Amino acid sequence: MKKITTIALFVLTGLVYTVNAQDYSSIIKGYLAQKTSSLKTNSNTYNEWEINNVDPSTSLKATVINIQQKMNGVPVMYSDAVLVLRDGAVITEKDNFSPLSSAMKQNNSKPSLNINDAINITQGKNTINNEKVDGHLVYYPLDGQLVLSWRLGYHSGDLEKMTIVDANTGSVIHDEVTTISCNFRHDEVDHGNANLNTLNLKNENTESSTQLKQAAATASYNVFAFPLEAPTFGPRSLISDPWMTTSSPIGWHNDGDNSYNTTKGNNVYAYDDSSGINEPGNSPFAANLVFNYPLNINENAQNYKDAAITNLFYVNNMMHDVFYSFGFTETAKNFQNSNLGKGGTGGDYVRAEAQDGGGLDNANFGPGYEGSSILYPRMQMYLWSPKSIQNIFITSPVAGVSRDIASKLASFGPSLESQPATGTLKLAQPVDGCTALTNGAAINGNIALVERGSCNFVMKVKAAQDAGATAVVIYNPLASSTFGPMGGTDTTITIPSILIKNDDGDYLKSLMTSQTVTVKLEDDKTQYKYVDGSLDNGIVIHEYGHGISNRMTGTGYGCLSKSTSAEQMGEGWSDYFAMMLTYQPGATAQVARGVGTFATGEATTGGGIRPAKYSPDFAINNYTYADTNAMSYQDTNNVTQIDVHSVGFVYATILWDMTWKMIDKYGYAADVVNNRTAGNAKALQLVVDALKLQGCNPGFIEGRDAIIQADALANAGQNECLIWGAFAKRGVGVNAAAGNKKLITDQVEDFTYPAKCKAELSATNVSLEDSKLTLFPNPATDEFYIKNGTVKEKLLVTIYNMSGGLVSKTYVKDGEPVNVRNLTKGVYLVNIEGLNFKANEKIIINN
Repeated sequence: MKKITTIALFVLTGLVYTVNAQDYSSIIKGYLAQKTSSLKTNSNTYNEWEINNVDPSTSLKATVINIQQKMNGVPVMYSDAVLVLRDGAVITEKDNFSPLSSAMKQNNSKPSLNINDAINITQGKNTINNEKVDGHLVYYPLDGQLVLSWRLGYHSGDLEKMTIVDANTGSVIHDEVTTISCNFRHDEVDHGNANLNTLNLKNENTESSTQLKQAAATASYNVFAFPLEAPTFGPRSLISDPWMTTSSPIGWHNDGDNSYNTTKGNNVYAYDDSSGINEPGNSPFAANLVFNYPLNINENAQNYKDAAITNLFYVNNMMHDVFYSFGFTETAKNFQNSNLGKGGTGGDYVRAEAQDGGGLDNANFGPGYEGSSILYPRMQMYLWSPKSIQNIFITSPVAGVSRDIASKLASFGPSLESQPATGTLKLAQPVDGCTALTNGAAINGNIALVERGSCNFVMKVKAAQDAGATAVVIYNPLASSTFGPMGGTDTTITIPSILIKNDDGDYLKSLMTSQTVTVKLEDDKTQYKYVDGSLDNGIVIHEYGHGISNRMTGTGYGCLSKSTSAEQMGEGWSDYFAMMLTYQPGATAQVARGVGTFATGEATTGGGIRPAKYSPDFAINNYTYADTNAMSYQDTNNVTQIDVHSVGFVYATILWDMTWKMIDKYGYAADVVNNRTAGNAKALQLVVDALKLQGCNPGFIEGRDAIIQADALANAGQNECLIWGAFAKRGVGVNAAAGNKKLITDQVEDFTYPAKCKAELSATNVSLEDSKLTLFPNPATDEFYIKNGTVKEKLLVTIYNMSGGLVSKTYVKDGEPVNVRNLTKGVYLVNIEGLNFKANEKIIINN
């Protein structure tokens, strides 16, 4: 297994090497030799390695070097080390090397199968686009052994994949999707309809862009400019030359060789892929480089495609430029076609696909592999289903024609797409339709209106069908009734049905009292008013963020694998980046943040797509490290999958708390790029720098240690205790433990911080009344509660008997019971401790 060492200041006594012509290899060789001797480490472990990346970091005031462990000249997957050099000496390290023995080195040193054999085996399991594969021989860690294998990277349909094939047996020992997909399960976000499938729209123009030979002098874009998160947060504006000259010295429309008057340049190529072919389609053309297109989000998304692509192009370029300034540069494996002689490899600009026809309610990013012409980075932005979909249209009387009626489809019976219905609406008798209808003559040949309740949907529709109805409209009996897709199964049902809300049902009934009401039921997906994800800056930032975290962690490929580290925090970093770049002027910690509200049809103050809003306030977000235990779900094949979005949400919650503590200390600025002394800018810099230091496949603890190390390097540790306080508040304290890295069921939380932080973080003794806490009931029997007032963090509750003996110790959130059923009758002292206070109270137990 890999040796995971905590990031620490690691300077061997008397060991100082000077750099001679940037001879990093000799420095590292000497350092590892001295380390092997001092630590009595198996000499085979550090015998073979190669420099994977050299990144001079301005913010860290040092050079960050990633080295790849090798055996028999072959890379060992997930085995890397991060060495930080300053003034010719290694000053810190993060060692993920696998312990190697002589026996390991001698066994399986040559493959029996060549790469073509491995490709043929993989093709038996997966589709490989254009038969293009990026293949490398590696040692893959499996059950405590290192297996000589072929690592194959390729695109399969919409996805980027990695397959590991045993180079001797031909067994596929690992198969992983490396595209990070941000689709949301039905239990997280209800998008409303049961029959939404792949969307394929006609690609109007797939001709190549006109190319110019000169660099762009100036360009303008009508977009939702930063810090706007989405259209619901403010209007578009026409902005000129928004690029940062240090980040994009040749502007946004030159790729180092050619200039373009389309949405293509050195950093990104944004285009339409509504046909779902995963190849460049139409891009907006602007002879004068003024990308100003009409936008009405209430229209069909096809009508504003150019505006959406322009916004997608803008946000991708802004992400490139902003994070370039925070250290995601050419030497940190950023995304550029030409690296302009500044290091790195290049040839890996982002392909950003707008209105992708490969699906709905989704967005994804495949980070690719720097230097690979096959595994190129690709962002796919999809359309999102409308919050409400109209499947019922009043055709008469005229007064009702304009009414917009939201509806939900049934999971049984024919679809309205294949079997639309038109007819007169008739109220069922009895109205709940749970028994045979008594007005069959009126229902026959017409559309039945039925009230929900008393029996299931299937029974109601079957009763109406038996009475001769051609379709059924069911309405909710109360405004508070659940409004969602109609479930059930009955293969004998041959008519379509829908569910509508209570107020719409009452409206139809009121019309029917005095006149004939005719309706049309249909499901014409071409008329849906989809929401375009390319207009949601927060989601685009989130997706690009996956590229940043994947490229900057470890070796830059495959080092954020949920199958290797169940605590993989990629979703957390992406949420965090999105919030950091969409700060509004005057923002405060008291304003909770939801993410993804526009795409999911919510108000700007909505809860968004995560388990809770982001907030330091435990009354709003009380998630802690222990909550990551069992954050999993069953996929459609009944296979348990780690819920990476929820796990990442917990990590982002910690980063959000830390950021507001930094703001308390250093102040706030809505513009983090031009106000680097502000607390939120400092926090973002630490988080980005930590990506470089944490090594391959980190968990929460490695992430915490990397941020602390980044602060030590950049700020001489001025914020160490502040960082500890934020992590300890959410359970990632000194004694927190991740358990088995591959499991999501054995994390142990802890709320303590280092003793050296006591003066800064120690609690103040206050009375129970002053702490705004209430302990009740008192006397108690089996349990008691602590009601939080202004104190919102998780509380440490310690109970002592009157002789001073410890009898109970537990952490509780607001509203959780403290179990005392095992205590004998008597009087006890209860100590309650939060981050910045301690309180105590006597309690009587009457067991």
